[in-house]
Amino acid sequence: GCHGATIGGAIDLKKNESSFSNAGWSTDLNIGYESNSNQKIIGSAVNYVKESFYVDTDFMLRKADNYFAGNNEEIPFSQFQKFNISASSGFRLDTDKMIKAAVIYDKATDVGYPALPMDVSLAKALITSLSYEYVPSGTTLQSWETKLYYNTITHIMDDTKRPNVPIHMDMPGWSDTYGIYSKAKGVFGLHHFTADVSSFYNRSVAEMTMYPNDPNENLMFMYTWPDVRTLYYGLFLEDHLALN
Repeated sequence: GCHGATIGGAIDLKKNESSFSNAGWSTDLNIGYESNSNQKIIGSAVNYVKESFYVDTDFMLRKADNYFAGNNEEIPFSQFQKFNISASSGFRLDTDKMIKAAVIYDKATDVGYPALPMDVSLAKALITSLSYEYVPSGTTLQSWETKLYYNTITHIMDDTKRPNVPIHMDMPGWSDTYGIYSKAKGVFGLHHFTADVSSFYNRSVAEMTMYPNDPNENLMFMYTWPDVRTLYYGLFLEDHLALN
C-alpha cells in the first residue's frame, strides 16, 4: 500500500532516463572486479539528448566463478555469467506531449544454485514498452500516462553439470505477458488524486522431463505450469487530502 497503484500487484521499477535538453552526446564506461568469486564486470552507456529527442543505450556484462565463504571455503555451483543491453528513446510532440519507447534484453547462462540439485543453463528476457505522456501546466490535471508493454521470458533448469545425478532432469519454462495501463494525477483544491486503469494477459508454461538411467524404462514427463492463462483488469483510485 505504501507504493500506491501497482501493475498487476508488482512495484514498477523504472530505469533512469534522460530529460529533454541540449546536452548532446555523453558516454560512460564502467569496469569492476571482485576478488571473491573472481567476478569481472564491464559496462558502458551512450546517450544523445536534444530538446525534442533523446536516445539512451547501455550495456553490462558480469562473469563470476564460485564464491568463497568464511574460512576460505569454496561454495560449488555458485558461478554465473550474464549480460544486459537496453535502449530507450523519447520524442517531444509538443511542450506538454511526448512519446517514449524502451527495450531491454537480458540473458544469463551457467547460473549455479548451491542449495538446489540443478542449475539454470539459460534465463533470458525481452522487455518492451511504448508510452504516451501528457503533462499540462496550470490545469487540474497534472500528468496522464498511457503505456503498452510486452515481455517474454525463457527459463531453463537442468542438472547436466552436476556429478552423481541419480536421474537426469530438465525443467524449462516460458512466460509471455501483454499489458496496458493508463494513469492520471491531478490537484483540485485540497485534493491530490490518482486514477489508474490497468489490464494484462499472461500465458505461462513450464514442464519437467526425467530421463531414467535404465534405457528400458520410459521417460517421465509432467507439466508444472500447464499452460496457465491470466487475464487481469484493475482500477485504482486515491485521494490525498491536504488539510493545510
